[in-house]
Amino acid sequence: MSITLNGEKKNVAAIISEYNPFHNGHRFHIDETRRKGADFVIAIMSGNIVQRGETAIFDKHFRARQAVIGGCDLVIELPYPYSGACAEMFAKGGISIADRLGITDCISFGCESDEAGLLKKAAGIAGETKTEPMVAELMKTGISYPAAVSEAVRKLYGDEVSCCFENPNNTLAIEYIKAINEICPDIGIIPIKRKGIAHDSGEISGNIASASHIRSKIRSGEGVKGLIPYDIKNEPVGDVDRLSDMIFTVLLSDKCSLSKIPQELEIRTREVLESGGVTTFSGLVDAVKSKNYTRARISREIISSFIRSVSRAELIYGDLYARVLAFNESGRLLLRAIDENNKGIAVSASLSELRKSNPMLAELDNLTSRLQALSCGMGITNEFTRKFGGFIR
Repeated sequence: MSITLNGEKKNVAAIISEYNPFHNGHRFHIDETRRKGADFVIAIMSGNIVQRGETAIFDKHFRARQAVIGGCDLVIELPYPYSGACAEMFAKGGISIADRLGITDCISFGCESDEAGLLKKAAGIAGETKTEPMVAELMKTGISYPAAVSEAVRKLYGDEVSCCFENPNNTLAIEYIKAINEICPDIGIIPIKRKGIAHDSGEISGNIASASHIRSKIRSGEGVKGLIPYDIKNEPVGDVDRLSDMIFTVLLSDKCSLSKIPQELEIRTREVLESGGVTTFSGLVDAVKSKNYTRARISREIISSFIRSVSRAELIYGDLYARVLAFNESGRLLLRAIDENNKGIAVSASLSELRKSNPMLAELDNLTSRLQALSCGMGITNEFTRKFGGFIR
């Protein structure tokens, strides 16, 4: 799939990302991807609803521009509902776009172990373990699905491979490999070992901190200078809790809004809402949390119920398009190559243009962008009329 420039084959790597926000650890990942042989780097980045089931801390266009300044050549959006899905569907959405661009040679991802053979073995085992009865039995003891899978793998295959299932970064790495095996087995992988600190850690190692720690510092008004390579002084900060009244009103008034989530979560969420004991979205998620469901899973389920209700759309994982958010001169070359080689996927920076290929996805894109703007305390935006400003010289 390599592209050729001046008679020389070039290697194109894709990184499936959130950049929520883009930080020094992400820049290290991009640098390492290039060091390991990538001539071009494409980021397929979550839009304005992220995998944690909340609005992004910064608008996707700002995050995309910072990613290009930080080393990417081209940023393409991973749209909702894929961006706000479980690890499996998040990975499938990203890998599908990477494959259909027609120029991707490899997928680069961060992980706790960069042993490709072990990760591939874990990916094979993950597919087999998904329907393993032991997982269901372990969940009955009160542990979450990811923890049950990890424990089942440990009992069936030993400690070495089970360690791959105990960290969120490895979980996504395994899902990327599974998706590659299913969708595009000719695409290679570049595993990059995480530098410094663990996922969601509250610690700082040198100039690297986790995205969750950086978000926490930003929202509490603390400085993050040195942890991110750009100025955010004038950038509106998103916080899903600003949408709490809207979310609660919709969920309480639409009796069917929670009907698509697991019954246990539906009952518990409605009980908490009707008790009137919580005042914020985060408080609702904390009150509903149980050992069987991770906090991120609960947040995703509730936010999807809200979006389904207000959009009147079924959140079906349908055909994808590739919305261009930002690029540089090298990215311009990539776009030309994609135009010549892509596998039938619509590619454009214009949401109005992309609406022709998938109207529902485009409407969700506009809605989720409006929600993110409101979560920043900003006015209603319109992605259909937005002028492109993502070219980075």
